[in-house]
Amino acid sequence: MSVPPRYRALMMIAAAFAGSVAGCRSDAPSGALSEPAKFTLVSGDAQVGNGTLLPTPLVVQVTDVEGRPKSGIVVTWAASDPTATLSATTSTTDDQGRAQVTWTLGTGPGRQTVTATTAVLPGSQVVFQANSGGVLTGGISVNQSLPIGFPILNRVIPAGILAIRTIVEPSASARQTIGATRTRRLIVEFKATAGATIAGGPAAAQANMSMMQQHLAAPLAARRVTRPEMSPAILAARVTVPEGESVESAAALLRADPAVQSVTEDLIVPMLQPYAAFPATSAADAGAAAVPSPLAGALPGPLPNDPFMPNALWHYNLVDAPRAWKLQTGSEAVLVAVVDNGIRYEHPSFPTNLTRDGYNFVTAGNRLAAPAPVCGTPGPLGSTTTLRENGPGPDPTQPDDLFFNPSGNCWVRSTTGNHGLHVAGTIGAVGNDGIGVAGLNWKVSIRPVRVLDVAGRGSFFDIAQGVLYAAGLPAAKDTAGGTVTAPSRAAIINMSLGGGSDASVLRNAITAATIAGSLIVASAGNSQSSSPSYPAAYPEVLAVSALGPDLSLSSFSNIGGNISLSAPGGNFRSSGSSGVISSTWNYVTGTPSYAYYQGTSMAAPHVAGVAALTLAANPGLTNAQLRVRLQNTAVHVGAPGRNDQYGYGIVNAYNAVTGSQGPVRATHVRVVNATTGATVQTVPTAADGSYSVSRLAQGSYFVYGGQDEDGDKVIGIPGRRFGWFGQAGNPTPVTMANGTNASASFAIGTPTESKPHLTTATANKLTMNTYMVGQITATDGPALYSIVIPATGTYYFEAAGVLGACSIGIELNVKLELLDANGTVIGSPATCANFGASGLRAEISLQGMQAGTYYIRISGATATSTGQYRVWVRDQP
Repeated sequence: MSVPPRYRALMMIAAAFAGSVAGCRSDAPSGALSEPAKFTLVSGDAQVGNGTLLPTPLVVQVTDVEGRPKSGIVVTWAASDPTATLSATTSTTDDQGRAQVTWTLGTGPGRQTVTATTAVLPGSQVVFQANSGGVLTGGISVNQSLPIGFPILNRVIPAGILAIRTIVEPSASARQTIGATRTRRLIVEFKATAGATIAGGPAAAQANMSMMQQHLAAPLAARRVTRPEMSPAILAARVTVPEGESVESAAALLRADPAVQSVTEDLIVPMLQPYAAFPATSAADAGAAAVPSPLAGALPGPLPNDPFMPNALWHYNLVDAPRAWKLQTGSEAVLVAVVDNGIRYEHPSFPTNLTRDGYNFVTAGNRLAAPAPVCGTPGPLGSTTTLRENGPGPDPTQPDDLFFNPSGNCWVRSTTGNHGLHVAGTIGAVGNDGIGVAGLNWKVSIRPVRVLDVAGRGSFFDIAQGVLYAAGLPAAKDTAGGTVTAPSRAAIINMSLGGGSDASVLRNAITAATIAGSLIVASAGNSQSSSPSYPAAYPEVLAVSALGPDLSLSSFSNIGGNISLSAPGGNFRSSGSSGVISSTWNYVTGTPSYAYYQGTSMAAPHVAGVAALTLAANPGLTNAQLRVRLQNTAVHVGAPGRNDQYGYGIVNAYNAVTGSQGPVRATHVRVVNATTGATVQTVPTAADGSYSVSRLAQGSYFVYGGQDEDGDKVIGIPGRRFGWFGQAGNPTPVTMANGTNASASFAIGTPTESKPHLTTATANKLTMNTYMVGQITATDGPALYSIVIPATGTYYFEAAGVLGACSIGIELNVKLELLDANGTVIGSPATCANFGASGLRAEISLQGMQAGTYYIRISGATATSTGQYRVWVRDQP
């Protein structure tokens, strides 16, 4: 069939149109429509972590305008926190058009981001956000008051914590002696002139000797006086008035010489003011056979292994000795002279630290006109005595020790005698030799200078000679006018003696020794008075008042404007062990012994001992510089500055050795999971006490603060300032919601209990490596503390009195028990009767303890025990 021409043209146009439509519906896209057009976030946004790998990867997708995935596209990833970690910085899209990385959050706090970009879509980006955990902020203020408990810290001790000063009779034998004895000896002092000076050099001493010999020649030739004893260093001589000659007329004759300054009778007077002694009879009394060194526990430094060391802990801690022993234990290059009543070389505390260049200046003769009975057990030295002295010589040994019993009208031979030996032991009994007790200096050179007789009495001339000899100056040695000079000058002279008379011969000797370069330390006196005692009252002397274990002034101690420093002197308020323990001698059996003494005589050697430690570490100090350092580094009591009770404060060994105001301390914040008891983070505070702890996950936390020492980053040790956010005894949990922030500010000082806490429901809360101070009174029952153990392991639980050590001093003797969550006692209870090897505390350690809640029960070792205690839990021995 033929098609008309006009229809044939129409059909050709229709066919052409149909072909073009078919081409538009082809599966082959055009170039413009297949280009990447969209860049979208698939997953991984809005996560929360704590510096860890986030669980969901970060995923993006690239598609075209029709939503079709584009593979092979390179995506670049960048984190906002430079400490964050990405699994890759670039990745390529897969068949689904997706690229991904994993994200480990950085250490920065709060919001962090990761930005994804691709070069094929300039200007397009995908931003992922994550919260690195909540941020806890706040501030910690540091209380300047005493963190109750040893070791003593550099601080101002507020007067409010000190016990009221009362007079208490000591529960020990108190020494008494007879009064002054006339001697028929005269001290002649000459005027200083252009040709005769006090404390000059050897040439001046020789000139002085010649001048005195010239002016005494006539009275000696006339036999108005005899037996000249010459002390050229201080322009003084002593002469004896023979029998049949009037003492008064002889004195008048001597005073008539224009060159004579004064003439006084040289009386023998009591110079050891009444002190008390309490025997330490055996190593069992010390509480342990030996003390580990270094000691594990709350002490800041090593302790020597001497068996009586626990007994000495209260007074050595009071002067901060263990902390100083980390740095210095003494040097034999430092020479200390003990001017006292002699020594016993055979005492086992002193195998090496006593020099052999000492001297005895006690004048020969009987102190009693007729023999007097010795009551009690007289021993091999005899049942009667005339208090015989053999006279000056190179042997400073004390041959006997007697004190008067007025009720029996007889003399008592001491079983805890030799005051000078006790003093020397505090300064420098050999340390860490497993014998007896250690001194403040484990190594030192002690020169014994005997100036007091067997009854603790002496003459001012004899004592003056002892001071001169100690200082390396010529001293009178005999009645032929000869002198004796020590081979060297003692840097420190300890004088634990004194009386109420100001004798110019002693004053001049003190001046001469000071000019020669010696630092003189003296006891303030034991008469509970503000009246001066000499030599302590002389301005050149460091006068020392006494403290008891409770940090208060001892009831017997003198006070006054001359007091320079205070130091432990003991105070038998509650027990014999509240005294200062050191080496003594039993004159009944002739054997070594140990005893507690109380007296300012015991305080002075603590200062002398600290001075020796300071010189060992700083050998270039002069006596003036040493004095200033001891005073400037003392721990103030009450308001800053000097007062008449404590002087410039309690002498501090660590501060003096280092020339500092205590160890460098930094405050740290510790965040503990309140549920598990595990430590989450510990960070230092800023200088102003502010802090920020970041990346805290959702949960509840206890927040603690404390001071470390010398950068050790350890907080929560007894004696260091410590505390928590919350109330006494119970930290308050801080709740961190998911990714939110919180704040907690608080003060640190002494972490104290909250009463009552007698049941598990009211138990005070401890966490690992924290401590708390509590008190048991006559009406209190056993105190309970809860502790959450964070993981299986070995843990240590400790309790002890706050002051001193277990069974030592005035504090509570504790009983420590560990209970499981059901209240059943686990392990063996510890008390002061069965403490561990340390001998200082009641301690329980258990291995393999399971995570969970436990309870600590603290009570007195007996039903009537009362006092302060501290409880400490830790995960390190």
